[in-house]
Amino acid sequence: MKKAKYFDAWVIALVVSFLPVIIWIFAPSFTPRLGDLNIVLKSVGQIVALIGVAMFAVNLILSARLKIFDDYFGGLNKLYEKHNLLGQIALILLLAHPLLLIPTYASSYAGAASFLLPSDDWEKTLGILALATMIGLIVITLYLRPKYNIWKWTHKFLGGAFFLGALHMFFIPSDVSRFLPLKIYMLVLSASAIVAFVYRSLLSNILIKKYKYKIITVKQLNKHATEIVMAPKNEILKFSAGQFVFVSFNDTAVSKESHPFSISSSSSDNNLAIIVKNLGDYTKQVAKLSIGSDVEIEGPFGSFSCDKAKNKKQIWIAGGIGITPFISMAASLPRNQGYDIHLFYSVKSADEAILPKGLTESDINIVLHETDKKGYAQVSILEQITDGFKDTDVFICAPPMMIAAFKKQLEAKGIDKSLIHSEEFDF
Repeated sequence: MKKAKYFDAWVIALVVSFLPVIIWIFAPSFTPRLGDLNIVLKSVGQIVALIGVAMFAVNLILSARLKIFDDYFGGLNKLYEKHNLLGQIALILLLAHPLLLIPTYASSYAGAASFLLPSDDWEKTLGILALATMIGLIVITLYLRPKYNIWKWTHKFLGGAFFLGALHMFFIPSDVSRFLPLKIYMLVLSASAIVAFVYRSLLSNILIKKYKYKIITVKQLNKHATEIVMAPKNEILKFSAGQFVFVSFNDTAVSKESHPFSISSSSSDNNLAIIVKNLGDYTKQVAKLSIGSDVEIEGPFGSFSCDKAKNKKQIWIAGGIGITPFISMAASLPRNQGYDIHLFYSVKSADEAILPKGLTESDINIVLHETDKKGYAQVSILEQITDGFKDTDVFICAPPMMIAAFKKQLEAKGIDKSLIHSEEFDF
């Protein structure tokens, strides 16, 4: 998939977010938009509100996790990077909106305080409640980083915050309520956001396709990781090596919310395998799953696959549990097709390494790097084990800091960004 497509998708999201301002410029106004400081602040307050609401709407639409977004943003993880960024920008803009209006509607500190509090002016109160709800949820989501099940639960209230904000926008006297083109645009965008929210958060069990599997193997690979192998109960999920899925176990050992896991089995296998690292309360319980338990799978997602590489000469860089998509790639790799692959696998110590036979018996050159003994992995080490980076695609799946460090070092070596592919879970 072309990088231009990813760029275009991001540009489209920004255009949709800023277009209301262009429409607003052409709206007839009964009061001046430029003049003294208070008038300017009021106009800027209207602009930031329009952009903030539009970005909030785009965020809800992107969070629907539609396959088309996964394709156009270059993978769901990259989409969620944009999703988080848009959410933070929207919060800042919507926070600025009432503050910029204070000089117009309040002449004292007491008046300013009352302006920011609920009152019998229900249209204004809707906006205050929406903003307060959004602030609380965004702070919890982005800064407090709660446990995954709490994070998912709090996300369900974002649609309610947006709905209150939309009601405020349409009912309070403003250019949105007076100027039909702007009203229609914001109505269509808001309705799309609410539909996306209902689809993903409220009716996902009914509307979203899930594949039915059952657990056939639970195997402790080492003290840090467990392999779960699942067999299809009916339809088989088709995927490309390197992709990931959202998995929900119907088992008393763990909670039922879905979690993302890279697929570690071959794309030609009917059975589906994942490897889970013991990182928290949920993942530590996975080893207790029972044989025969039902599983729901949603996906596949992601564009992290050596099939899409420009060159057959490749360097794979894995950090910790980031080895899992490479296990799938190695198992799916066609033999005798001229591939020249080096796998650089960084772990804290050798006992953490996950090296199944399908990987160790492949034609891939594997270098295990133990950070406890050799320090942090560096690109300079790659230069020692390969014959350089010319005509080479580089794939990285690792913790975010490791990915960022390697990208910076690789680009400093002159490697084109289009040849560096990364996958990380940070959502």
